[in-house]
Amino acid sequence: AQGSTTASAKLYDLITATGEFSVEAWVAPGNVTQDGPARIVSYAGDGNSRNFMLGQTLYDYDFQLRTSATGLNGDPALSTPSADEVLQATLQHVVATYSPIDGRSIYVNGELVTNTDPVPGGSLVDWQDTFAFVLGNEASSDGLWQGTIRLAAIHRRALTPEQELAAWLFVKWFTEPEQNRRWALISNYFPVRHSAADLMSDYLAENPTYKKAFDLLQYSTYEAQWCPCYEDVRRLM
Repeated sequence: AQGSTTASAKLYDLITATGEFSVEAWVAPGNVTQDGPARIVSYAGDGNSRNFMLGQTLYDYDFQLRTSATGLNGDPALSTPSADEVLQATLQHVVATYSPIDGRSIYVNGELVTNTDPVPGGSLVDWQDTFAFVLGNEASSDGLWQGTIRLAAIHRRALTPEQELAAWLFVKWFTEPEQNRRWALISNYFPVRHSAADLMSDYLAENPTYKKAFDLLQYSTYEAQWCPCYEDVRRLM
């Protein structure tokens, strides 16, 4: 999925105003053999020019970031230690943070997994507002990532270790089958896990309309936001 450069410029405005940010993602890599790095979340013009990128190289997560202390492609990247094989082909909570004081950090499942940033913090003065925000690929379509993105969020602050751990623990608790079943019954939304739906057989039997809609989820696709007016049109419909 790729946003327009106009819509993506909102990220430029918000992040350059604070001078710090975090990329948060729930991802399930399809394998541990892809490299390049393969782009999970990218805000770039092409394969050689970017504001930031969270990607995968084999068992490593990579965080490239353009600052006054790095290159136009965000090199050198901050990567998880290869020997630790942090990245696995299973659902993981990944947070990449940046602040001008502390530089870059990467957290996986609530734990700091990177060493000290190899370059000083720097600033975002060299960022470009003409790039596109892309999920699962490069803006030039030559960085395809294989896997599933369950959630992607950009925060205009560098999350603290305590905030990152709290986010991981809450979502871990919330998506446990029993909690997710209770939430689905109370809110009338759909559960986010099959294991939670397995606990709702009585409710599904008693509510055939809900069950019919739930059964159609397997045919659903991502609703791409291709234009700045997306939310306005969605509300009108």
